[in-house]
Amino acid sequence: MKNSLIIAGSTLVAVAVLGIPAAYSMARFRVGGSKMMLVIFTARLLPPVAYIIPLFAIARGLNLYDKQGSLVVLYTFFALPLAIWMLVGFISTIPDEIEDAAMIDGASRLRVIWHVVLPLIRPGLASVTIFMLLSSWNEFALAVTLTARHARTLPVTMYTFVTNQNIAWGELAAAGVLSATPIVIAGLLVQKHLVMGLVSGAGK
Repeated sequence: MKNSLIIAGSTLVAVAVLGIPAAYSMARFRVGGSKMMLVIFTARLLPPVAYIIPLFAIARGLNLYDKQGSLVVLYTFFALPLAIWMLVGFISTIPDEIEDAAMIDGASRLRVIWHVVLPLIRPGLASVTIFMLLSSWNEFALAVTLTARHARTLPVTMYTFVTNQNIAWGELAAAGVLSATPIVIAGLLVQKHLVMGLVSGAGK
């Protein structure tokens, strides 16, 4: 549970720090042009089996095997394209005139993002938060390949309860409840924004 909380929380922070500025620059300044979104989405087009073995070899060679930081970096890399794509849609729905009015009043670009843009896309942030938490919390393929004991996450631990000889139903059920609890709590905290965020931001 500790490993899962640290890895999922760190991934969420990293995606926010990198994804919000990237999405804003693409939505407002067209950074990268019209094909930039296709370029960043190529990271999600590869099947997991295509990169798991090379990543395992790199992790062992660089002494990054069974480290929480390795999973955080990889989860952030694979989660960023979806986060940026969603945030670009939400930011594009905000009229430019609102930001222009704030800058005329003396606000800097950073203050506009913090005090104007982020509050207006709060439903979108709630949706992105849930999607990012789900993807990092439930991820199994990379976690089972790149961890052994010290950085093992909950999905990998649940997998150890199923063996060729026996299935530990009690432990497996307890771990399942434990694994679902943080996501349920997070969903309840953002539920008033979640539905609005899921149906908005799809068009400009």
